[in-house]
Amino acid sequence: MKFSLLRVFMILGMTLAVGFGQTQVDLRTQSKNSVLSPITVGTLPASCTVGDVRYATDASFAAGSWTVFLCTATNIWTQTGVEADGTGYLTVTCTLPDSCLVGPNTAVIPSLPGQNIWLGLNDFSGGSKTALFRLAAAPPSTCDPVSREAYFNTVAQTLNICTSTNTWATMGSPHTSILLYQKTGVAAVTATGATQTLDSFVIPAGTLQVADVVEIQANFARTGSAAPIVFGVTFGGSAIPTSGVSTPAASTGAVYKPTLVVSGTAAETWGGTLTSDGGTSFVVGSHSSAATGNISAPITVSLTQSGTGPDTGAVSSWFVKVTR
Repeated sequence: MKFSLLRVFMILGMTLAVGFGQTQVDLRTQSKNSVLSPITVGTLPASCTVGDVRYATDASFAAGSWTVFLCTATNIWTQTGVEADGTGYLTVTCTLPDSCLVGPNTAVIPSLPGQNIWLGLNDFSGGSKTALFRLAAAPPSTCDPVSREAYFNTVAQTLNICTSTNTWATMGSPHTSILLYQKTGVAAVTATGATQTLDSFVIPAGTLQVADVVEIQANFARTGSAAPIVFGVTFGGSAIPTSGVSTPAASTGAVYKPTLVVSGTAAETWGGTLTSDGGTSFVVGSHSSAATGNISAPITVSLTQSGTGPDTGAVSSWFVKVTR
């Protein structure tokens, strides 16, 4: 059969027109094994077929995810993007699809500057150093009894527990003795007729507690032939009554052992003895000190002498200790 050239061109043109006229191809219907699926744009529909991909214009970034959704099961959309790992230790915050912050969840992970409350079983036995308590030379002004807050007093060398609001209680043996001060060879001082200080010691604020017993022992010595020297102790500016604590005329020394009981934050009761070289003991009468002996403030303890020249007074040794 003979075809004219015109007829051939007409058939070719019709074939090309049919081929170029197919502008949309659904790959899902073109091949059973196709892995390509078109991405559609719009609000997220209620229904979907597995493999559908949707760019959801109504998606939220608050959950830490992006705007692309995959249909993972019939009518089930799964949002893709950055998500937390589900343990609660990480948080993800996205303000934009390309601006996500991933960080630790400080509600469950402790931090150095944070207020950490430990709930699990914590074993510190392998640590090279374990410091469990706050260190302070005086009681902190506030404390929390609910958590049984504790601190270690570096002056008194005691552990203290908060038993009620802003109230500390010392733990340990009720008869623990702590040496606060000790000195030997105090220089001699010539009597002048006025009261003079032989030596002094300052008890730091907060060291003493109510019911503490403060013991002082001083070994005094005197030389000369004038009237006996009167030795004494002042506590926070208040002098222990000096009646009966002077060295007898024939005595060259005395051992002074006054005892103080802290009966209140600003009240102390004195007692004790003075023993001279002659062996006679004198009782230091009971005495409530003035408010200058407030245990919440520094307290100065001084050894004094008063007498007339040419007598000379000295302290060979003395110490201050507290028993609680």
